[in-house]
Amino acid sequence: MSIAEWNEEHWEELALTALLSGLPQPPVHFKEGISVPVSRWVGPDIAAVLSVEWMEEDEPSLPSSICSEVRLFLPSPQGWEPTGGSGGGGWFDPPFRRPEIEPDALLPGGIHTESGEGETASTIWGG
Repeated sequence: MSIAEWNEEHWEELALTALLSGLPQPPVHFKEGISVPVSRWVGPDIAAVLSVEWMEEDEPSLPSSICSEVRLFLPSPQGWEPTGGSGGGGWFDPPFRRPEIEPDALLPGGIHTESGEGETASTIWGG
């Protein structure tokens, strides 16, 4: 997959590809404007993809930061359909290497809940 195909504006296509075909090899360079699926979960009634992206700060003078985005999908006759929302938080830098975390560390996280079509699902991050 070329860098041009990692464009975060195409997050839905990237996430669906990860759901159907597995996770791609991450790019060597993590440039602003790209979205990289790094984890996925597929169940019988719901699926989720966690991607790493760049987030622009509200204050223009601040630099962009690396963040996570979790997107949920529900099954439909046409395949997996996005629920319409996403949630996430901060992420590690460098983005594609397991961070060093003390065994007894507690990392604050959050919860993202989506509902639709009579289904509700939540994803929890942190540890």
